Amino acid sequence: MSYKPDGLDTAFGCATIMVTLFVKPWALMVLWGWYLVPLGVPDIGMLSAFGIALVASLLAHQYIDSPKAEDSAGWYGRAIAPIIGPLFVLALGAVARGIFS
Repeated sequence: MSYKPDGLDTAFGCATIMVTLFVKPWALMVLWGWYLVPLGVPDIGMLSAFGIALVASLLAHQYIDSPKAEDSAGWYGRAIAPIIGPLFVLALGAVARGIFS
């Protein structure tokens, strides 16, 4: 049985992409301000954070050719992961900042 996305799936996918475009740079910008600005590195804005996140994702992207991995996560799981990942890293950064400062 093949899967054919409907209109809701397409809208959800587009919304996920739009949210991800803002969540990753925002998380990077906040972490940059918490950890690098106190070391004397200049603060960055959203546009700079977007550029840094884009370059980092290009350098760190890993392609895994495994149909089982795609099936196990499900379409919605794969769509939500790019949003949850940066928020999780930001939460870890906040915990570390609270513990060590």
